[in-house]
Amino acid sequence: MTEDKKISSIVEEFNSKYAIVFNEEKHEYSVNGIIMPCVSDFINRVVKEIKQKQNPPWFMQRAMDKGTASHKAIELLNSGCLDETTLDPQITGYVESYKKFKIVHYHKSILREFRTFDSERRVCGSIDDIGYIDGVLKTADYKTGKYYDYYKWQLTGYYLMAKTVGLPICGSSVIQLFEDGSEAKEIPINAEDYEQGWKGVCEVFDIYTGRKYAD
Repeated sequence: MTEDKKISSIVEEFNSKYAIVFNEEKHEYSVNGIIMPCVSDFINRVVKEIKQKQNPPWFMQRAMDKGTASHKAIELLNSGCLDETTLDPQITGYVESYKKFKIVHYHKSILREFRTFDSERRVCGSIDDIGYIDGVLKTADYKTGKYYDYYKWQLTGYYLMAKTVGLPICGSSVIQLFEDGSEAKEIPINAEDYEQGWKGVCEVFDIYTGRKYAD
């Protein structure tokens, strides 16, 4: 069995156990009908104050809108469904930035917007991409703004959830996209970051839910 087929088999088995539904309007996940918290949501709630001190609310909303549109365009591109003539000029540069990265680093997208669930800590998340970067299978998260250190908490959560599912993930990276169309930059999360990030994820989870989990 090839690795791609192995991944498909693992995902099929996982999806047969857990029906993960995302309500976009409420930004709310449910698993088998039970509402569950989301990794990015509870991290964003805790760091919101930090972000608001650095950027005014109107700027944050504009950045979020660009990020969402860019994510969707890249998802469609990797699915072979993107009509580039319909792209909003405000995100064209980000898409071009990714396309250059894709060529240089032989990015082969296997799973896009993969909804996953950690049954131990009972938390959900949608991983932007699971695929090969320079031949290594990684979880990847696309970012259209500056890099923040707390991203490693989010990436660690996604990485560990993917491992929990049984996917043979070997790493996790932020793919930083640039508005001017220059080649996107990969920011890997290394082994030390995984350890530190996981502690951060647990601490934030404790604050958000009021529940305590061991490492």
